[in-house]
Amino acid sequence: MGAQPSPRRPPPHAADDPRRDSVRRPPSTGCCGDRHLHDGREDRPVADHSVRDGRRRIHLAVRRRQRGNPVLEPGPGRLALPRCPQHLDQPGGDVRPSVPGSVRLDVAARPAPAGWKRRARSTVALPGRGGPGLPGGPVRNGGAPVLRTQGGWGLPVRPNRLSVFPRPHRSRGVPGTRCTGTSETPPARSRMMTSPTDPQTKLCLVTNFNTSYRDGLFHAIAQTMDTDFLFYSDGTEKYWQKEQGLWQGSINHKYLKGFSIANTRIAPLLPLHLMARRYDAYVKCINGRFALPVTYAMARLQGRPFILWTEVWMKFRTPAHRFFYPITRHIYRNADAIVACGEHVSSFLRDEGVDPDRIFVARQAVDNAFYRRPVHAEEVAHLRRRLGIEDDQAVVLYLGRLNEVKGLPYLVRAFADVAAANDRAVLVIAGTGEELPALRTLADSLGIGPRVRFSGYVDRAGTVAHYAMASVFVLPSVELDYVKETWGLVVNEAFNQGLPVIATDAVGAAAGGLVQDGRTGFVVPQRNAEALANAIGRILTEPELAARMRNACRQVITHWTQESMAESYVAAVAYALRKRDSHQGKPA
Repeated sequence: MGAQPSPRRPPPHAADDPRRDSVRRPPSTGCCGDRHLHDGREDRPVADHSVRDGRRRIHLAVRRRQRGNPVLEPGPGRLALPRCPQHLDQPGGDVRPSVPGSVRLDVAARPAPAGWKRRARSTVALPGRGGPGLPGGPVRNGGAPVLRTQGGWGLPVRPNRLSVFPRPHRSRGVPGTRCTGTSETPPARSRMMTSPTDPQTKLCLVTNFNTSYRDGLFHAIAQTMDTDFLFYSDGTEKYWQKEQGLWQGSINHKYLKGFSIANTRIAPLLPLHLMARRYDAYVKCINGRFALPVTYAMARLQGRPFILWTEVWMKFRTPAHRFFYPITRHIYRNADAIVACGEHVSSFLRDEGVDPDRIFVARQAVDNAFYRRPVHAEEVAHLRRRLGIEDDQAVVLYLGRLNEVKGLPYLVRAFADVAAANDRAVLVIAGTGEELPALRTLADSLGIGPRVRFSGYVDRAGTVAHYAMASVFVLPSVELDYVKETWGLVVNEAFNQGLPVIATDAVGAAAGGLVQDGRTGFVVPQRNAEALANAIGRILTEPELAARMRNACRQVITHWTQESMAESYVAAVAYALRKRDSHQGKPA
């Protein structure tokens, strides 16, 4: 038994605390009678019981509490129990059986005094690794299971020294009061009852970098779970426009330093950062020949769920992709859950042997409020004057990168046919890329050079006016051995301005159901300039059809939001956590 603790002087504000009378009570005997020491203060541990598990001594801090309800210690890693370990197996209070031979303790969820921030600690009774409490295993101390806290075998929980993310300060509270919870803080919960909607769920999301079209999604995820974002790229990939730069945002993130070898980004410190905190789950995007297997391996080594986030819907045919595909296929089939960005991706995964129950479809989305803003007529008129377009000329628009996968030569050839039948149509190609010189040459050779405008790079703010100016948007992407248009978020952006879209069947937004043939636009075969020309001509020459499509675009896009997209990520994490707990024999 420990010695009588020396009395402490209460702080000046403790005497004025209106809860003081309801907290302090006369000394009373515990479950073991008068053996418990008590000094009249409810916020002090009154006894220490030592339990030997055959290897080390585990010290359990025991606190008395009226009605035997367990409470949360102000100090980190302290375990508060309603009664001593010798009587944990007796019924009553919050001691409830979970699996045979074990006991689960849930921290009481009550309103907390002002200034408290609750952080739930894991409090589970072994079974585990053959230790005491395992059904049929050794039992110590009169039949009571040995308890384990989040910090290890009865060890205090201390901040991880490897952590690179500053954690918010947590007050130790006011002496003489008990943490009883408030509506402003989430209720404490056992690790076994981890909920993905609980901000205390620790998630690590690893991807190449943050962008303007992903920042809203990342914020929505961070509002639901305690998420750290690890970015391993510096934005030098050939598929990324340098003008767009890298976004920082207000999310809890870190850009990792690294280098590139043969188009593969290497971040040597990524494994260290993945171990920086005791994450509950890991989410990794499909790209990264180094980052993907490293994140998957670290999740498996730590026994944590791994959730894959993928937009890919084809098997690439380059030698490098064929060499690494067995690794990718293994991750497909063994990830705890997969977030598929579209129904077309979900169909591809099922064809690759993935269990449909593990697939969660996330509808691709952008910041609809930003792209839906009203555009004044003066803004559109100014843009037309800058591009040399008259007020009565119809604009066929493409906006994006100018590279091979976009299939822009087919658009230029299709517009040559449109221009021959409609002398008041103009093609605007906005963007930069390696295909620009070839496109200029092609337009001149077809005799439509004066009818084609190359407006150069357009920043995010300027895209809205381009959509408002146009009569139809065209995305003529094609499939290549090494890439296929994963989605085409410009379609979402155009829909917010009520702009019909013509896309090929090699565009993810068309295969994924956003571009609905005949309703919100047209879907045509890839590499078919004639089909493109016919679809463009119909929208330019049929005003009623164009008006119906404009209304349908505005209506459909309201259901494709970043908030609903984040819900799919949350659902995938929830499924992975439940799956892990069920495999470990924990209650759902």
